[in-house]
Amino acid sequence: MSEPKFTPGPWEIEEDLFDHDWAISAPKWGALARVVAEMDDDGTGKSWTKSETGEANAHLIAAAPDLYYSLYCILKKLPTKRDWLDPVTEAMAKQALKAARGEK
Repeated sequence: MSEPKFTPGPWEIEEDLFDHDWAISAPKWGALARVVAEMDDDGTGKSWTKSETGEANAHLIAAAPDLYYSLYCILKKLPTKRDWLDPVTEAMAKQALKAARGEK
């Protein structure tokens, strides 16, 4: 399993009050927090449209590093012999980690 190349968390969201865009940044990088993602509020390019979906998407993106590391730690701590874990669920978890690392 390769190491992830994404910016380490925690990530935070900030709303641009002027045009309702969302910036997801990593404040750990100092006064000029590294912006890791920007998005229109509703994903349509019409940034004047305020939506709950846009804010929810921003929160999900900001949680990505925590979700990644949580899933990684859970899979790493699992015992090798386990008949109680649904193999489909385990495969989905492994695939999600691969996708997050940009692997096929």
